[in-house]
Amino acid sequence: MILFEPIRSVFTQLEQYANTQKNAHIICVNKALGAEEGERIIHLSSNDYLSSSLLEPKEHLTQFTHVQFTGKEKITVTKLDSCNLPETFDFLLLDVQGFELEVLKGAIKTLQHIRTIYLEYSLRELYAHQPLLHDIDAFLDTLQFKRIVTGKDHWTCGNALYRKKGAL
Repeated sequence: MILFEPIRSVFTQLEQYANTQKNAHIICVNKALGAEEGERIIHLSSNDYLSSSLLEPKEHLTQFTHVQFTGKEKITVTKLDSCNLPETFDFLLLDVQGFELEVLKGAIKTLQHIRTIYLEYSLRELYAHQPLLHDIDAFLDTLQFKRIVTGKDHWTCGNALYRKKGAL
Protein backbone atom coordinates (compact mmCIF):
# COMPACT_ATOMS: atom_id res chain seq x y z
CA MET A 1 0.00 0.00 0.00
CA ILE A 2 1.33 3.42 -0.96
CA LEU A 3 -0.21 6.43 0.79
CA PHE A 4 0.28 9.94 -0.57
CA GLU A 5 -0.25 12.80 1.89
CA PRO A 6 0.93 16.33 1.05
CA ILE A 7 0.22 18.15 4.35
CA ARG A 8 3.36 17.95 6.49
CA SER A 9 1.71 17.57 9.91
CA VAL A 10 -0.73 14.92 8.66
CA PHE A 11 2.07 13.09 6.85
CA THR A 12 4.12 12.97 10.07
CA GLN A 13 1.21 11.34 11.93
CA LEU A 14 0.58 8.92 9.06
CA GLU A 15 4.24 7.93 8.88
CA GLN A 16 4.40 7.42 12.66
CA TYR A 17 1.33 5.19 12.50
CA ALA A 18 2.76 3.17 9.61
CA ASN A 19 6.04 2.73 11.51
CA THR A 20 4.24 1.47 14.62
CA GLN A 21 2.57 -1.17 12.47
CA LYS A 22 6.01 -2.48 11.53
CA ASN A 23 4.58 -3.30 8.15
CA ALA A 24 6.99 -3.01 5.23
CA HIS A 25 3.98 -3.10 2.92
CA ILE A 26 2.96 0.46 3.87
CA ILE A 27 4.88 3.22 2.12
CA CYS A 28 4.13 6.87 2.91
CA VAL A 29 4.97 9.64 0.42
CA ASN A 30 4.86 13.34 1.41
CA LYS A 31 3.47 14.57 -1.92
CA ALA A 32 0.19 15.28 -3.64
CA LEU A 33 -0.77 13.71 -6.94
CA GLY A 34 -1.81 15.63 -10.04
CA ALA A 35 -1.41 16.04 -13.79
CA GLU A 36 1.48 18.52 -13.54
CA GLU A 37 4.51 18.21 -11.32
CA GLY A 38 5.82 21.06 -9.21
CA GLU A 39 4.96 23.12 -6.18
CA ARG A 40 1.42 24.27 -5.42
CA ILE A 41 -0.51 25.81 -2.59
CA ILE A 42 -3.03 23.72 -0.66
CA HIS A 43 -5.94 25.39 1.15
CA LEU A 44 -6.04 24.02 4.70
CA SER A 45 -9.37 23.29 6.38
CA SER A 46 -10.36 23.49 10.04
CA ASN A 47 -11.87 19.96 10.21
CA ASP A 48 -8.59 18.15 10.87
CA TYR A 49 -7.61 18.99 7.28
CA LEU A 50 -10.26 16.61 5.85
CA SER A 51 -11.56 19.24 3.39
CA SER A 52 -8.16 20.65 2.45
CA SER A 53 -7.76 21.01 -1.29
CA LEU A 54 -5.43 22.20 -4.01
CA LEU A 55 -8.51 23.97 -5.40
CA GLU A 56 -9.96 27.08 -3.77
CA PRO A 57 -13.15 26.44 -1.83
CA LYS A 58 -16.31 27.62 -3.56
CA GLU A 59 -19.74 26.18 -2.70
CA HIS A 60 -18.05 24.26 0.12
CA LEU A 61 -18.17 27.55 2.04
CA THR A 62 -21.99 27.62 1.95
CA GLN A 63 -22.76 23.88 1.94
CA PHE A 64 -20.52 22.99 4.88
CA THR A 65 -20.51 26.16 6.99
CA HIS A 66 -18.94 24.40 9.99
CA VAL A 67 -15.71 24.06 7.97
CA GLN A 68 -13.41 27.06 7.66
CA PHE A 69 -10.35 27.39 5.46
CA THR A 70 -7.76 28.66 7.88
CA GLY A 71 -4.45 28.68 6.08
CA LYS A 72 -2.31 27.60 3.16
CA GLU A 73 0.76 25.44 2.78
CA LYS A 74 3.21 24.99 -0.10
CA ILE A 75 3.31 21.34 -1.15
CA THR A 76 4.91 19.20 -3.85
CA VAL A 77 2.82 17.57 -6.59
CA THR A 78 3.95 14.57 -8.62
CA LYS A 79 2.29 12.44 -11.27
CA LEU A 80 1.33 8.91 -10.28
CA ASP A 81 2.98 7.81 -13.53
CA SER A 82 6.30 9.21 -12.25
CA CYS A 83 6.18 6.80 -9.30
CA ASN A 84 6.70 3.73 -11.52
CA LEU A 85 4.39 1.51 -9.48
CA PRO A 86 4.70 -2.21 -10.07
CA GLU A 87 1.95 -3.76 -12.18
CA THR A 88 0.84 -5.73 -9.12
CA PHE A 89 -0.96 -2.57 -7.98
CA ASP A 90 -4.46 -2.88 -9.39
CA PHE A 91 -6.62 -0.77 -7.04
CA LEU A 92 -6.65 3.04 -6.76
CA LEU A 93 -8.45 4.97 -4.02
CA LEU A 94 -8.70 8.75 -4.36
CA ASP A 95 -9.84 11.19 -1.70
CA VAL A 96 -8.43 14.46 -2.99
CA GLN A 97 -11.19 17.05 -2.55
CA GLY A 98 -12.09 17.91 -6.13
CA PHE A 99 -8.70 17.10 -7.64
CA GLU A 100 -9.62 13.56 -8.75
CA LEU A 101 -9.57 14.25 -12.47
CA GLU A 102 -6.14 15.90 -12.23
CA VAL A 103 -4.77 12.85 -10.43
CA LEU A 104 -6.24 10.55 -13.10
CA LYS A 105 -4.74 12.66 -15.90
CA GLY A 106 -1.33 12.19 -14.30
CA ALA A 107 -1.85 8.41 -14.13
CA ILE A 108 -2.54 7.38 -17.75
CA LYS A 109 0.28 4.81 -17.80
CA THR A 110 -0.54 3.52 -14.31
CA LEU A 111 -4.23 3.12 -15.16
CA GLN A 112 -3.30 0.53 -17.78
CA HIS A 113 -2.84 -2.05 -14.98
CA ILE A 114 -5.42 -0.69 -12.53
CA ARG A 115 -8.65 -2.71 -12.50
CA THR A 116 -10.67 -0.85 -9.85
CA ILE A 117 -10.94 2.82 -8.85
CA TYR A 118 -12.81 4.15 -5.82
CA LEU A 119 -13.10 7.93 -5.58
CA GLU A 120 -15.06 10.86 -4.24
CA TYR A 121 -17.20 12.79 -6.67
CA SER A 122 -19.27 15.94 -6.59
CA LEU A 123 -22.44 17.06 -8.31
CA ARG A 124 -21.72 20.71 -7.47
CA GLU A 125 -18.64 22.88 -7.70
CA LEU A 126 -17.63 22.65 -4.04
CA TYR A 127 -14.15 23.81 -5.09
CA ALA A 128 -13.41 26.30 -7.86
CA HIS A 129 -13.08 24.66 -11.30
CA GLN A 130 -13.79 21.23 -9.84
CA PRO A 131 -14.76 18.58 -12.39
CA LEU A 132 -18.11 16.96 -11.63
CA LEU A 133 -19.18 13.32 -11.75
CA HIS A 134 -20.08 13.40 -15.45
CA ASP A 135 -16.61 14.80 -16.27
CA ILE A 136 -14.91 11.96 -14.40
CA ASP A 137 -17.22 9.40 -16.04
CA ALA A 138 -16.40 10.74 -19.52
CA PHE A 139 -12.64 10.71 -18.88
CA LEU A 140 -12.60 7.21 -17.38
CA ASP A 141 -14.81 5.89 -20.17
CA THR A 142 -12.05 6.77 -22.66
CA LEU A 143 -9.76 4.52 -20.60
CA GLN A 144 -12.30 1.65 -20.55
CA PHE A 145 -13.58 2.17 -16.98
CA LYS A 146 -17.28 1.98 -16.16
CA ARG A 147 -18.93 3.31 -13.01
CA ILE A 148 -20.62 0.34 -11.33
CA VAL A 149 -21.60 1.71 -7.90
CA THR A 150 -22.55 5.21 -6.81
CA GLY A 151 -23.06 6.15 -3.17
CA LYS A 152 -24.26 9.50 -1.88
CA ASP A 153 -22.91 11.00 1.35
CA HIS A 154 -24.63 14.36 0.94
CA TRP A 155 -26.90 15.82 -1.74
CA THR A 156 -23.84 17.38 -3.35
CA CYS A 157 -21.29 14.56 -3.22
CA GLY A 158 -20.50 10.90 -2.60
CA ASN A 159 -18.29 8.01 -3.64
CA ALA A 160 -18.14 6.03 -6.86
CA LEU A 161 -16.64 2.68 -7.79
CA TYR A 162 -15.28 2.11 -11.29
CA ARG A 163 -14.23 -1.17 -12.85
CA LYS A 164 -12.15 -1.64 -15.97
CA LYS A 165 -14.32 -3.09 -18.71
CA GLY A 166 -13.64 -6.80 -19.06
CA ALA A 167 -11.85 -7.07 -15.67
CA LEU A 168 -13.01 -9.76 -13.26
